[in-house]
Amino acid sequence: MMTSESCESIRGRLLDLLAGEIDGEEEDWLRSHLAECTPCARELQTLQRTLAALPDAAEATPPPEVKERILAYAREAPAVAHAERSIRSGRRWQWLAVAGIVAALFAGLAIGVALQPEVDPTAPDFVALDVITGETRTLSDYRGQVVLLNIWATWCGPCEVEMPSMERLHRRLGSEGLRVVAVSVDETGPEQVSEWVREHGLTFEVLQDRSRRIEWQFQTTGVPETIVIDRDGNIVARQIGPALWDGPAQTARFRKLLGIE
Repeated sequence: MMTSESCESIRGRLLDLLAGEIDGEEEDWLRSHLAECTPCARELQTLQRTLAALPDAAEATPPPEVKERILAYAREAPAVAHAERSIRSGRRWQWLAVAGIVAALFAGLAIGVALQPEVDPTAPDFVALDVITGETRTLSDYRGQVVLLNIWATWCGPCEVEMPSMERLHRRLGSEGLRVVAVSVDETGPEQVSEWVREHGLTFEVLQDRSRRIEWQFQTTGVPETIVIDRDGNIVARQIGPALWDGPAQTARFRKLLGIE
């Protein structure tokens, strides 16, 4: 059985694995773990997609959302030192090195990027289980309210990083009509998720979709991913990766949506 310690070690070696700096028995061990551990395999897939989206050597900078994904990964994984060694491999790896250095300088800070507008404004009506009450909830239950819908998992490091700011935002604007709703895509039982919620002192609504259908419905690219929905049930913004949700810019955005400016 794989332990959390071995998972942490694996995620710290993913950059080296993709860079071709690991071979022999160690590579066999890493790939054997990835074949058995779904969270680590998903982490590798996310990193592969990030690398594929990076610019070629002729391009000056990657898109903002790609840089944020790299920053989020660098903040979570203990691979910062490994990224710094990879400069020799070209501009694609230079951006990983930059991300590692930035993450090291700003360790502990949740750096968010501007929320991006949606093309299709209609939010799909998901179904999920309230891990505390055991009740089934749908998006229709929140019609007429502003909703911050966060899709996350207990094994996701960046998810844990941004949760305190979501809690602070909930306590600040929950009474004004903002609903913070976090939907876990953990495939384990709701008891594990509810225990995680209690341990972290969260008071906003936490649901669970073990089928992970919500990821398909909202076409997410990974966790965490957050969708902002207005009172009419329309998607007005999407955040890929973690953010500081109670910062001045985010708070002002939600106050405007709530009509309390």
